[in-house]
Amino acid sequence: MAGSSGEREAVAYIRDRFDEMGLAVRVEPFEFETFVVKKATVSVLATEVSPKMIGFNPYRGTLTLEGRPVFVRPDVGGGDLGKLQLADGLVITADPAPFFQLMFGGPRAIIYLEPRDYDLLAVSPCSLATLRVDGDVVKRVSSNIAGTLGSDDRNADEIVVSAHYDSYRQSPGADDNARG
Repeated sequence: MAGSSGEREAVAYIRDRFDEMGLAVRVEPFEFETFVVKKATVSVLATEVSPKMIGFNPYRGTLTLEGRPVFVRPDVGGGDLGKLQLADGLVITADPAPFFQLMFGGPRAIIYLEPRDYDLLAVSPCSLATLRVDGDVVKRVSSNIAGTLGSDDRNADEIVVSAHYDSYRQSPGADDNARG
C-alpha cells in the first residue's frame, strides 16, 4: 500500500534491480493524504459489527452514513452484479466481492465484513443500515522510481515503459497500471 513499510521495501527492491541492469536510477518522493480509520461499525437493526474494510468518499474525520442496505454475496458473478441496484445504497459484502465493479454501481459506501458477520446481517430484512467511521486524514510519503538507459541527447528517440508497483487488497496494482 502506498506510504507503507511494504511499499518502501518495494522501492528498494526495484531500485536495486534497476541498478543491477545498469540504469541511471532516480527515486522521486512525493507527499499525499490518506485516511486512517480509528474505528468503524456497521449496524442493521440492533446488530452491530466492525467492518474488515470500507470504501467511501469523501474522507473526513467522523462520518455517519445511513442508507438502504444492499447485501451482495461475496461470490457474485458479473452477470448478477449488473442486475443489482447499488446506487446510493450501503453495499454490504465480504471477500472476494469485486471492489471496483461494486464501486462503478454508485453506492454511498462498500462495507466488507468477515464472512460470519456478513451472514449474521444478511438474514436481517430491513430498509436501513448505518455506517459510523471515525478516523484521521494523515500525510504519507510515496515515491516514483525512474530508470534511464541510453543517451542524454534531447533529440534522441524515447521509449517510455511504465508500471504501477503499489497495491492493496481488492485493488491489484497491475489493474491500476493497465488503466494508467
